[in-house]
Amino acid sequence: MTNSVNKLSRPVAGRDFCYISARFIPLCLLYQFCYTRIHITGNIFNTTYYLAKIVGESLHVLLTTCLVRSGVLTHAWDLVQQLPAYGIEVTVAILQQADEGGGSEPGSGREKFSNLLGPISRGRYYFYRTTDDLAAICQEHKIELLHAHSRLAYPTSQVVAKRLGIPLVLTLHGVFPWQKFYPSSLLQARAVIAIGPAQAADTELVREKVVIIPNGIDTQYFCPQPSAPWRQGEELHVIWFGRTNGASTRGVTVLDRAIYLLRSRGLKIKATLIGRAADVYVHEFAALDWVSDPLPYLQSGHLAFGHGRSLREAMSCGNVGFLLGHGYGGQVEASWFAGEVPRPVSAIPEYNLPKPEAEIIAADIARFYHNEKLLEQARIEARLLALRHFDVREMIRKTIAVYENCLTPE
Repeated sequence: MTNSVNKLSRPVAGRDFCYISARFIPLCLLYQFCYTRIHITGNIFNTTYYLAKIVGESLHVLLTTCLVRSGVLTHAWDLVQQLPAYGIEVTVAILQQADEGGGSEPGSGREKFSNLLGPISRGRYYFYRTTDDLAAICQEHKIELLHAHSRLAYPTSQVVAKRLGIPLVLTLHGVFPWQKFYPSSLLQARAVIAIGPAQAADTELVREKVVIIPNGIDTQYFCPQPSAPWRQGEELHVIWFGRTNGASTRGVTVLDRAIYLLRSRGLKIKATLIGRAADVYVHEFAALDWVSDPLPYLQSGHLAFGHGRSLREAMSCGNVGFLLGHGYGGQVEASWFAGEVPRPVSAIPEYNLPKPEAEIIAADIARFYHNEKLLEQARIEARLLALRHFDVREMIRKTIAVYENCLTPE
C-alpha cells in the first residue's frame, strides 16, 4: 500500500497517468453505481416496511385517470408497474368522456383504447362514467386509498372518496389555475403531489399538503448499449425526443437551424427527431414521429435535446442532455442537483429560461464534436445523473411515503 501511495504522489509521465486513470476511474464509477442502487433500494424497503405495519396487509390503491397520450398516462403506467413489487395492490379506473361513443359497452372500450393501455392492460382496470360506477369499483375491491391523476377525474374521485370515507390523493401534472377550478378537491385531499415547482404554484390554500415528487424513469430499462467510443471523423448523432406543442416547440425550430449551421461548416451531424413537435416543420432532422419503443434510437445517440421525462430517458441511455423547450437551459449537469431544491429538468415557459439561440446551441454541440474525450466523460456523467436523480424507484419511495402519511390517523 505504501508503494502505491508513493507511486501516485510523485510526478508521473503522461503515459503513466493515463494508465492509472484508466484503471482507477472505472472503479470509482462502479462504486458510485453500486452505492446509488443500494441507497435507493434500501430506502424503498424501509418505507414499505413501515407502510405494511400501518396497513397490516397489502394496501389496495385505485388510480383514476384518462386515456390521453401524455405524461399523465405514462406516470400511471409507472405506478402500475412498480407499486406491486412493494406490496401495494393497484386497480385502475379510466374515466370516459361523453364524446367517446360506446366505449363503456363490453369490449368496445378495450378495443378503442388498446394502444394506450400499455402495462395497464396486464392488470385490473375498468372504464367508468359516473360516480356510482366509480363507487361500485371501490366497494367491489375494498379500495383503501384513491389516487387521482387527471384533473378530469378529480370531481368523481372527490365525490366517491368522501362518500366512502377513503383518503384522496391528487397529483398535479400541469401548470393550471388549480385553486380557481378545483378548490374543493384540493381542500378534501389528504395529500397533493406536484411533479414540479411550477405545477405546485397555484396551491397556496393547501400549501402544507403539497409534496413535490418529480417524474421518474425506469433506469434499468433505459440504459446504454455497450459500444465503442465515438471518434472524430464519425457522425455525431444528435437527438430531439419528446412531445411538445404551442410555445414549447420554439426550441425545436431553433435546434433545426443550429444543425443547419453546423453542417454548413463541415461538421458531420446525424439528426433524429423522435416523437412529435406539433406545428413545427424541420428540414435537418430525420423525423420518426411516435415509435412503440424508442430505446434502440436513444441508445444510438450521443447528444439529446428535450425536457421532462423524454430528456431523462435519453440521458439514462448515455446521451449528454440539453434542456430545450420554450427556453434553453444548456447542458444538464451535476450542479443542478446540489442544492436543497434541485433545478427542474423542464423548459416550460413558467421557468423563464433564456430564449433559444441557434448559434449558442451550435457552439454547445461543436464543443463535444471537437473533443471526443470530453464527450465520453459527459456521456458517463449523464448516465450517473440518471441513476442518482431520475430513477423511478425513488419516485415510488416518495409516493409510498405519501400513502403512509395519508393512512396515519389525523
